[in-house]
Amino acid sequence: MEILSLIKHDSLDEYSDAELIYQYQIGKTPNQKIRKVNRYVLSLASGYFKKHFERNLQIRKIKLDFNSEEEVECFEQIIQNIYKQPLPNSNAEKLVNLILMANQYECVKVMKTATKKLYNINLTNDIARLYLEKLTQPELEYQLPEKLSQSSIDHLVNTYKDIRSVFTGTFDNSRKKKDEFLNLPPAAIKGWAQSDGLVIDSENSVFYLMMLWLLKDDKKEERLPHFPEII
Repeated sequence: MEILSLIKHDSLDEYSDAELIYQYQIGKTPNQKIRKVNRYVLSLASGYFKKHFERNLQIRKIKLDFNSEEEVECFEQIIQNIYKQPLPNSNAEKLVNLILMANQYECVKVMKTATKKLYNINLTNDIARLYLEKLTQPELEYQLPEKLSQSSIDHLVNTYKDIRSVFTGTFDNSRKKKDEFLNLPPAAIKGWAQSDGLVIDSENSVFYLMMLWLLKDDKKEERLPHFPEII
């Protein structure tokens, strides 16, 4: 019971038996920060650290390299949440970055907690694209919930359902709308192509726009594997 109650303890230092050493730079200046942790607690919450500690039962220090101070702050939020501290209210981009970092360290419960917070954020075109681009990757331990994924797809389909407005200059912002469309992630394009709500003059218009998306700049090699499923 004493070990299990540790998971609910507010202190990261008490009962600690290992150290995480954060290495990062601020500008050109190398920085280091030490976070005391309990190996058992960390192993329960993170598959990444569980494997580290199982490979070497004597390990007491693990060095972690980060690209920026912001990444360190993001990781700190994960550690805090493992110790039952609530995640702070953040914007969509910060939450997505936290989910991706939690995935990197195989902290599935943290990913689920952060994902629930996404429901409280109003969808915009940029946020819907962000979700579908970043959180529908097959390598993620915890996938974007179907409800949120479908809401993001539906939002983008509704935005670009009138094909004429995307590339024929019907509206003043048609060029911007076309550029936005050509940058949509595959999941959004698939939902758009299969939607019954498209406003079209012919099926050729749909195919033409899909080909423009496929051949966009240097994206062809990246997008080509998705194309058979889309059409």
